[in-house]
Amino acid sequence: MESAAITEDDVWNYRVWSDLHSESGEKIFHSRYFEEARTQRHHKRTTVAAHTMGVAATSLKLYYLCRALHINVNKEDLIRASLCHDLGIVGRDRKFSDNIECCHQHPVDSVAAAKEIFPDLDERTEDAIRHHMWPCTLVPPHHIEGVIVTIADKYCAMAEGIAGNNHCPGHRFLQYS
Repeated sequence: MESAAITEDDVWNYRVWSDLHSESGEKIFHSRYFEEARTQRHHKRTTVAAHTMGVAATSLKLYYLCRALHINVNKEDLIRASLCHDLGIVGRDRKFSDNIECCHQHPVDSVAAAKEIFPDLDERTEDAIRHHMWPCTLVPPHHIEGVIVTIADKYCAMAEGIAGNNHCPGHRFLQYS
């Protein structure tokens, strides 16, 4: 019987999975916000949790690209920001009157959720969460971590909108969180 060869994709997925299960990641996964995010629909074809995992996985792949290019990125800030960026959207139907209000207010609510999970939330992480909706909102992120989360968020939203949950970049990571 032949054993299956380990592919480069398997190595990447394991590296990302390991990073996501840092102390910060585990704290987020066990929060009330993430638990509710598992069942709330997002982008019509996925859940907030699956989208969040996709943004985090994509952000981590961009982190490793930046590292290879000698661009300094704080990995822990990136993990916290990417996993918390949409926690404020949980409960959207009872919180927001329309998509415009949701677009502008959920980043503020996501910062509040992140501060509940991490009372010592640092400025880079807060900035990344608060400004991830740029260019829909006027102020861009001020740090590289925010730029990465913003790019990953837009990529995942497009992938989910076009291909649905089966092609959501975070779907494979969600079952192990």
